Amino acid sequence: MSEIKFDVPGPDAPGFLRRQRKVLEFQQSLSGTPTPDMLDALVDFLADFITDPPKREDAVNALWDATQEQFELLLKTLGGQDEENPTE
Repeated sequence: MSEIKFDVPGPDAPGFLRRQRKVLEFQQSLSGTPTPDMLDALVDFLADFITDPPKREDAVNALWDATQEQFELLLKTLGGQDEENPTE
């Protein structure tokens, strides 16, 4: 995976429940049988939180190269379930 920087909004940042809901949706979908559309939506959602590379296209490509473990860590971190930033 290309190196990326991921800015995780804290619980005091606006939109907390929206982010939590999306993270829960993705986690539930991943525990079943993911669909291509769901994976596209997951990458699109996570790309919103990538600060480096600054170009969205590069961020999306970096996410497509991620491992399963890296995706799971990104979702956990975004959902507030892991205090460590997995991209540092």
